[in-house]
Amino acid sequence: MSAGCVRTLARSPLLGNLRATLFGIFVALLIPYFPLATGAPVAVIAPAAEATSDAGIAFLEGAGHPVIRPMAVRGGHGWSRAEDVALARELNGHLRDGRAGALVCVRGGYGSGRVVDHLDPALWARARLPLVGMSDITALHLWLQRQCNLQSIYGPVVAGGLARGLVAEDEAALWALLAGAPPTYPAGEVWRPGRATGVLTGGCLTLLTSSIGTTWEVETAGRCLFIEEVNEPPYAVDRCLTQLGQAGKLDHLAGVLVGTFHHCGRDAEGAATLRASILEATATSHCPVVAGVPCGHGDRQMALPLGAECTIDPPCYSMRLR
Repeated sequence: MSAGCVRTLARSPLLGNLRATLFGIFVALLIPYFPLATGAPVAVIAPAAEATSDAGIAFLEGAGHPVIRPMAVRGGHGWSRAEDVALARELNGHLRDGRAGALVCVRGGYGSGRVVDHLDPALWARARLPLVGMSDITALHLWLQRQCNLQSIYGPVVAGGLARGLVAEDEAALWALLAGAPPTYPAGEVWRPGRATGVLTGGCLTLLTSSIGTTWEVETAGRCLFIEEVNEPPYAVDRCLTQLGQAGKLDHLAGVLVGTFHHCGRDAEGAATLRASILEATATSHCPVVAGVPCGHGDRQMALPLGAECTIDPPCYSMRLR
């Protein structure tokens, strides 16, 4: 059965709620998300913060994908439940009308964790659109894993990497993942040897910490954990790692991938402190740790498929969409 046929059936109004839920489970066993078709529209969404970026829009349109621009955005003066509901209504609407072939976030910032409780998990599980975003969008990625059993793409946002331009390898990785084919990743730096396979989870470290006690709390047992961060000094990184450890989130990891910690350790001493903190925090898992993954807030933004099967065989790591 082709992805197009499955997509049509999944969105059919003829399916009742129970049958749609069961069908969603069946589809989940077949396909991680529906690949972005050639020339299909892309919806730009703003669950965190709004920013205009003609350059980022041009990147998507230049690749042959018409862009559906966001209508619901935050006002920029605090946060309100009314905004959360309006944003969730627009996001759910993209899934109901069936026009968009993928969702790409305009930027990170703050607010995604406020929106997720107003989303319809059954609708998202049935529609299975690929989602691209990073930073604060970690909340939405974790929610998709926890509530919908969906895979998603941790990668560049419209007003960030897409607007600045991606290096060739990172651009190729993004389009490959949107097409449903994981790229080949460059070898990293071995911080702890070993070999492991597990579902990939993770994202921005501060958001992982913020997830504890929520409906989108990160699940780490038996999984490979990806972490990255920006503009946090080493003590703040250690504080996040300590909290995750005290919550039992670092005791049974399969492996760890360390992305960019941009402007976190600003010199050799700071970088060494970060490395020591990460190794100490994950020591109880006795798992392999590979650093230098070119994904995060830095110049390199090579997208990763969260929810995919990750194999770590230092210094290499690979992904398989489940």
